[in-house]
Amino acid sequence: MDKLKYKPTKAQLALANRISQDTYGEKGCIVPLTRCGEFCAFPMLNWPGFWSDKPADELVWMAVAARVNDVIRLDHSWSLGFCRPPHEPWGFVSEPYTTSVKSLEQDVQQVSDLLESWAIRVAAYPASEAAWNAPHCTPIAVTFMKDCWPETIRQAFRWLADHA
Repeated sequence: MDKLKYKPTKAQLALANRISQDTYGEKGCIVPLTRCGEFCAFPMLNWPGFWSDKPADELVWMAVAARVNDVIRLDHSWSLGFCRPPHEPWGFVSEPYTTSVKSLEQDVQQVSDLLESWAIRVAAYPASEAAWNAPHCTPIAVTFMKDCWPETIRQAFRWLADHA
């Protein structure tokens, strides 16, 4: 792994490796890019000019986060990125406090259905693997599906254009 801007926690690295294996079939192809709570999980779409100076790949994940946040209240979120520089964003993890596993499973399924055409994978992981506050938070990983980044970009920018 090439040098990152900050040193991820062991819990973040372990969870990123599991997400990488589950999503792309190999460990280590994605890494944590930010600390818990540093990913902009609630984009300021109503603030004129807020995202006009953001890189395109960040805008994609802001759009995805806005769609996810319509169903699951995102909290303690952190970015995932490709393991080699320039470490472009490949997804994010949100770790909200949860009271009902069954309700969370239903919410994750609802978001998965909502973003299926965007080629987005949404998966909940055991609270014991949370990087923020295990076992009280449940990690929810949101990544693009293997070899589907162009479709995710198309859908996200289409959505942003409709909601700007």
